[in-house]
Parts: sequence; C-alpha cells; structure tokens
Amino acid sequence: MKKIFAALVCAVLFSASVFAQSNSDAVKSENGGFVAIGYIHDALAFRVALSDLLSLEGSFGFRAGDGDDELAAGGRALYILKKYNDFNFYAFGGLTVGYANPEDGDSSTVFVPGLGCGIEYFLVHNLSISAEMGIEANIQKDWNFVSTYSDWMSVLGFRYYLDW
Repeated sequence: MKKIFAALVCAVLFSASVFAQSNSDAVKSENGGFVAIGYIHDALAFRVALSDLLSLEGSFGFRAGDGDDELAAGGRALYILKKYNDFNFYAFGGLTVGYANPEDGDSSTVFVPGLGCGIEYFLVHNLSISAEMGIEANIQKDWNFVSTYSDWMSVLGFRYYLDW
C-alpha cells in the first residue's frame, strides 16, 4: 500500500509540475502565493498566507481499514525564518485533534501539540516540496507519549499555490 501511495504522490508531483507556471522571474520576485493546497505530515492541507513571513495551515487526515481507524484535523502557524530565491526555512507550531479507534482497545480522543522546523523548496513558481522535522506530544485517554516524527512519509510534503 505504501508503494502505491508513493507512486501516486510521484505522479501528482510530475503532473503538477507539467501544468505549473515556469516563469523564472516570478520565482525570484515572490515564492508561491497566498493560498495553497497540498499534502503535508500525513494529511491534506490548506494554507493561507497572512503576510510574506506568516501563514496559517489547516489539515485533515484519516486512516481506515482492517486495523486501527483514525480521524484527525489540525491547525498550525508557519513562520518563515529565512527566505531565499528558491526555498524557505521555516518554523511551525500547532495542534491536531483526532479520534482513534484501535482494533484491540477502547476508542479515544487524541490531542497532539507539536513544534518543528522545515525547508520548502520551490520547483517552479507555484509548486513546492517540503521536508520537516519536529517534536510532538500524543495525549490520549490511557496512553501518552512525546516523540520526534521522522517516518519517511510524515516529513515529506508538497504544496500547489493558487494564483488568485
């Protein structure tokens, strides 16, 4: 299943880069835009820029199948620490609220506050890929832990900026 999902993500990135703008002057004057959609940290994301350096991002993700069932929605603020021509270095903080229904236990509400940093690289003016690392606390009814997240799919993402 992971191989199918990885192939799907690669196909989306390739097709989006074909249809994305390729104006090199636009990359140097402004990275991205004010509204973006994408996939980041195991969820679909919607990003709105409040200024050149500060933006808000909402996310929604789920997992369903024969084993555990999960549903999560979250929000976070991203602040650009250093802006270059083709990439940004940013810090973020946020909270995800979810519902977990494990196959072998009781269902519970999950709260996941997190902090971290990341790099967003612009392939073209309105398409970027990103990598993140951070720390998060997973707070549930009977099971709490603090961890770094570094699973190969959770730290990679992409965003497509809409030209509005």
